[in-house]
Amino acid sequence: MELWISLLITASPVLADPPSLEWLEQNRIISPEVRQLLERKGADTPEKRSAALDEACRTGELSWEACKNSGRGERRRHY
Repeated sequence: MELWISLLITASPVLADPPSLEWLEQNRIISPEVRQLLERKGADTPEKRSAALDEACRTGELSWEACKNSGRGERRRHY
């Protein structure tokens, strides 16, 4: 399940257009928390979405649960 979510969020290059953040949230693939983060970061391409999620999980900007559900494993903080 986590892999599927990660693939949908980052959308493979095979897809003509990545799914919108609205569609991903409406279909419960991402949480409102993740959508807000991606919108705030201007993550409008698969590459930007992936980078934004990686950074947010690494810095603790997203909750552990949101990171896990987006296929990022555990949130890591660098001190």
